[in-house]
Amino acid sequence: MIARFLAWERWVSAPMLPPRLFKIPTCVAASVTAFLMSGAPSSAVFLASQYFQFGLGFSPLGTGPGLLMVAGMLLQAAGFGWFAFVSSAGVAFAQLALPLSSPGSASRWRCRPPRLPS
Repeated sequence: MIARFLAWERWVSAPMLPPRLFKIPTCVAASVTAFLMSGAPSSAVFLASQYFQFGLGFSPLGTGPGLLMVAGMLLQAAGFGWFAFVSSAGVAFAQLALPLSSPGSASRWRCRPPRLPS
């Protein structure tokens, strides 16, 4: 697919990405890294859904709340990280309201874990 994209970009008169950029090794390494980093979360969600269904015996409809629970934990971690980044000794509460609301809203997704099938 990447080879086809590169061939298409060489053929069109106004490419989205100039083909000469792929002659620069650091640009190639950055592009490959970005591709792999964007594929990792997608594959993790796919494998988590497979684990919920085949490993734990959830139905496809029961897997959704399990994935929401995982997403809730990630959102909670992101909110706490944002809070740690923004907070300092003289910061106003108004600047902390949004970082504090993110973990609070994410905890609603984690409150009720999915039930195991009987």
